[in-house]
Amino acid sequence: MNICLLEPELEHLEKCKNILTQAFPEDNIICTSYPEQVTDIIAENEVAVLISEYNLDIMTVEEIFDLLTISSPDTVLLLMTEINYAEDLVSVYNLTEFYEIVLKPLNFNEDLVEPVQRAIAEHEKRKLGKGDIGEHERTAQQYIKEYDELKKEKSKRIKDFSFIYLIFSGMVEANVIEYSKKYKHSDTDIMHIKRHANRLFKEYIDVFVFGNKTYDGYMELLSGYFDDKAKGCKIDVTNGFESKFSDSLIKQLYYFLYVVGSYARFMYSVYDVKVTVLDGGDKYIIKAENNEEAAKIGNDIIYAQEDKGIRTVIYKMTKNILQNAFLKDMKGYEETKDSVVIMLGKDN
Repeated sequence: MNICLLEPELEHLEKCKNILTQAFPEDNIICTSYPEQVTDIIAENEVAVLISEYNLDIMTVEEIFDLLTISSPDTVLLLMTEINYAEDLVSVYNLTEFYEIVLKPLNFNEDLVEPVQRAIAEHEKRKLGKGDIGEHERTAQQYIKEYDELKKEKSKRIKDFSFIYLIFSGMVEANVIEYSKKYKHSDTDIMHIKRHANRLFKEYIDVFVFGNKTYDGYMELLSGYFDDKAKGCKIDVTNGFESKFSDSLIKQLYYFLYVVGSYARFMYSVYDVKVTVLDGGDKYIIKAENNEEAAKIGNDIIYAQEDKGIRTVIYKMTKNILQNAFLKDMKGYEETKDSVVIMLGKDN
């Protein structure tokens, strides 16, 4: 499937291209900063979605959209804009039809990815001759309402993100300062620890605040992050029950595995983490075991992080995150030398 992006600003073009390439790896992302090239691109390729910046130079976006409505009616048109006034939005809509607005600036990848996902679904409907007629009968007032709601939602998400980040950063800062005094870490070591913690935080935000993936989707992500065939590193996950995961459990399970995987990768030169998920009646039992033999040469473990003090800080931070910070439905936590077991409550 072809997705075309028209953005005269090269820096923003590259940013959007990277987002789309990561989100739609199986699709062909065609990018241009020249409006006059768009008609040729669509003439030579079956373009499912066109994302166009509003402010163009040689041609207007209204002219491009009008041409494509005639020449390529199955192409779904997304308008990317920084328009700040409802009157301007009415003017645009009165001159041309577009499927949805992508509001700039893009604060999160989802601000671009989710409208494109909806546009792809609409393209499939149009190809089957079952286009959603209601979408094409929207009034300018409906677009204004949706535009205002989008602005409010973006503002709320940014505030939520900032609030959680402040809390987490404070927790990390306090722990790092405490342990760095004890182990006399250098500034470089401290930055190393903070980067590790911030990766855990970012993944938490991506999963719990913005994530909307299936179990298979998250497990594929996990494999992509942590499986390294060249080094023999891997995480294997086995389900031990038939019932379907809830969305809440999927996210908590994935994040637990991500934290454990991050700890193993940080700690050991080679890791072999095996995870089993069992039905424990009123709770799910999730056990992660790392085969330390995989990281041994002779009888000695070869650590990826040689500094014992840093390993200790990362270990305590990981334990703190699992026990206190993020897994809100946890009903129990057990730990041995080689394994971690958590128990998560089932949804009522």
